[in-house]
Amino acid sequence: MLRSSGLALQNAIADRLTLVSPALAPALVALARRHRELSDAAERVLGYIAHADRPTAGQVRAFLGAAKTWPNPADEALAELQRNALIDRGATTTPETGAAYLGKDGIPYRIFDRAHPKIVKASKKLGVAEAARVLVGALPGVPEKKLASMFKRLLSRDEIHVLFTDA
Repeated sequence: MLRSSGLALQNAIADRLTLVSPALAPALVALARRHRELSDAAERVLGYIAHADRPTAGQVRAFLGAAKTWPNPADEALAELQRNALIDRGATTTPETGAAYLGKDGIPYRIFDRAHPKIVKASKKLGVAEAARVLVGALPGVPEKKLASMFKRLLSRDEIHVLFTDA
């Protein structure tokens, strides 16, 4: 979801929900999408989300006939799609005054490319090496080992090591 604090990319960085500066988002998307082999369940869920009106996790579970308990194939497919920056959680309305709160219908999933076309377009202009340099360059002073742990879904240890060697 795009907010003033940044873009939320779930499960891609250190396996956690992470708010990302819009300046770093294209690099993250480029890296998240480079190994884009999806499971059958994720492919089916992606198609469902593309055509559903405000799809929620519960609706995706019902679509796949999955149990409401976790883990289940629906939640795993949603996480896979989020890790690959193919879906995100939809925006909620935040009032000008007062506290923001979650509406009764929850936060829907959205197709990332539709929700963030400028980020996707910018990500397509980045090669893997350039995207990695942008990402690692934004974190000066973070040790190589820590970066390898944080970005294990996006970069290999060898790729991070090359960035430290070239610096």
